[in-house]
Amino acid sequence: MEMSEKKLVEQQIKIENNFTSGANWFFWIAGLSLVNSATSLSGSSMNFVIGLSTTQFIDAVASGIPGPYSTMFTMIAIMLDLGFAGLFFVFGILARRRSRAGFVLGMIFYGFDSLLLLLIGSIIGIVFHVLALVFIFTGLRALQKLEKQASAAPAPSPS
Repeated sequence: MEMSEKKLVEQQIKIENNFTSGANWFFWIAGLSLVNSATSLSGSSMNFVIGLSTTQFIDAVASGIPGPYSTMFTMIAIMLDLGFAGLFFVFGILARRRSRAGFVLGMIFYGFDSLLLLLIGSIIGIVFHVLALVFIFTGLRALQKLEKQASAAPAPSPS
C-alpha cells in the first residue's frame, strides 16, 4: 500500500471514529442521567455532570415533597426521567443511522439543558456540557464529511 493510500485510509478511519464517538455521546448522556436519577431518588448525593440537569432538577423537586404525596411525585419523576433519557437514546439511534436531525435536535435539547446549569451557576456542569456538545458537534461534522464523500464517489456499475 502506498503512503498516500495509507494516509487516506487513516483519515477515513478518523472520520468514521469521530462520527461514531459523536453519536455515542447521546447514549452516555441518557445512561448517566438514569444513573443520576437512581442515585438521587435513593437518597445519595453522587452524580455525573455529563447527565441531564433537567432530570436532576426533577428528582430534587420530587425528593423534596414530604407527606402522603411523596410516592406519587417520585413515580412521576421516574416517568419523566425515563422520558428524557429515552429521548436522548432516540437521538443516539438517529445519529448512528446518519441522521443530521438526530445530531442537531440532540444538540439543541442538550443546549437548553445547559441553560438550567447556567441559571443555578454550576460552572463544572456547564464546562462538561459544553465539552459534550463539542464532541457531538465533531460527530456531526464527521457525518457531513462522510455524506460529501458518498456523494462524490462514483456509482457502482451494474453487474
